[in-house]
Amino acid sequence: MEGKNAELGQFPHMADLSVEHYGKFYHLCGATIIHSRWIITAGHCAYYGVKNNIPINVTLGVVDITNGPHQWSVIVPPKDIIIHENYSDDGETAWNDIALLRIRKTVFFNGEQKLFLFGK
Repeated sequence: MEGKNAELGQFPHMADLSVEHYGKFYHLCGATIIHSRWIITAGHCAYYGVKNNIPINVTLGVVDITNGPHQWSVIVPPKDIIIHENYSDDGETAWNDIALLRIRKTVFFNGEQKLFLFGK
């Protein structure tokens, strides 16, 4: 609704959750980096992948989800997905709709808000 496109590096804390199907990535939900190895998102986003046994990817450094990952993006599979223990959804309302994803690499930012990944 009359928004503006984000510039690369403008919102480095944002992440994209996607699923891969036959080599193509499909956007699932947005997420936010809250710590060097932790991503927060809505519980229903993580629940979709867990329930359907579909691997979820966390893409960092993406600003345009319509074109998929680009040369500066980094796709990191989560090590753990923790959905709130009291999450529930009746089709109209979701309760305790929150999830944490621990990623396999450590995220750092330099002074210019550029994203770096280190670790295993």
